[in-house]
Amino acid sequence: MFKRRMTRTKRTITILVALTLIVTGQLILRQREEVDLELYPQLIPQVLPAISTDQSVIVHDPYDYPGEYYKAQLHMHTNKSLDGKWSTETAVNAYYEAGYTYLAITDHDRVTLFDGINDPNFVIIAGEENTVPWPFWPLGAHMLRLFVDSPQRSGNAQTRISSAVRADGIAGIAHPNWSGNLTTGKWTLPQMLALHDYTLVEVYNPHSNSRKDTATWHELIRRLGPEISVWAIAVDDAHDENLFNRGWVMVKTEGVSEEALKEALLRGSFYASTGPTVVFGVEDGVITARIEGDEPAEISFIAGNGEVVYSITSTEGSYEPKGNEGFIRVEVETKRGKRAWSQPFWLEVGEAL
Repeated sequence: MFKRRMTRTKRTITILVALTLIVTGQLILRQREEVDLELYPQLIPQVLPAISTDQSVIVHDPYDYPGEYYKAQLHMHTNKSLDGKWSTETAVNAYYEAGYTYLAITDHDRVTLFDGINDPNFVIIAGEENTVPWPFWPLGAHMLRLFVDSPQRSGNAQTRISSAVRADGIAGIAHPNWSGNLTTGKWTLPQMLALHDYTLVEVYNPHSNSRKDTATWHELIRRLGPEISVWAIAVDDAHDENLFNRGWVMVKTEGVSEEALKEALLRGSFYASTGPTVVFGVEDGVITARIEGDEPAEISFIAGNGEVVYSITSTEGSYEPKGNEGFIRVEVETKRGKRAWSQPFWLEVGEAL
């Protein structure tokens, strides 16, 4: 009888401690969220600095590489994840039939391997969606670890990123404003600024708030500057056949291979999309966006301070930077709400003309 009471008491204490940690974590995250919202550029208007009109402007084009565009999915799950509902074979075949060239299988906290499709023009990437436990697993925020052969089950967020990079992989921040995991799934801007060596941030994930994720990424790259590259990706984070093919990236690679994909992700020669097919580039110092097809969309050119410096509803648009914008990125949105995001075109002021 005494042992039973002690066992019940221990269970009760454990439950109370867990609930206390969860409630405390929710309160802390709410406070952090209030701080983060103040950091979004659209909530803090900033004036573009003055610049001489007789200086040249150099536009750094992340798409200025040879190659063709291929469709890639960088975040999805099979039933090897606890919340996955379709088999690995069913999932892989769905992406293959949908015209994807690259597919990263990112089950929760494990690496799932599959070699059931023998096609040199379809490349499967090993990876995982890694949980950074807080206050304890399975709660906490998530990150992508791509091109890795094994999961990382210990260490803080930086340790998990660094282990991926040491293994010649790539790390990325998953759904920064995801409210899941009892709200412990969010990444705050200060947290993201404190980390290093990750390359990707999701600006679209159907389980998160894309507007906030985009704003978080924008403010992140504004603060990091051109020396530290962090690129935007869209994913579907599918767990079954009803969710797949909602978001993807179009990568510009010369040929089809795992190494070609990795190089494109590191240098930023890709764009994120939930629908539009777009060609972004630079022509004679002018940033251009051309939409494939005849359906017009709103094309917005956004400066480093968060200001939309030019917008047009058309199948193509262009903007000549003044040089004081820091960087220009482009967003495309159709009447149906389908979107595409370019990577930043960083600007450098050159010698006087």
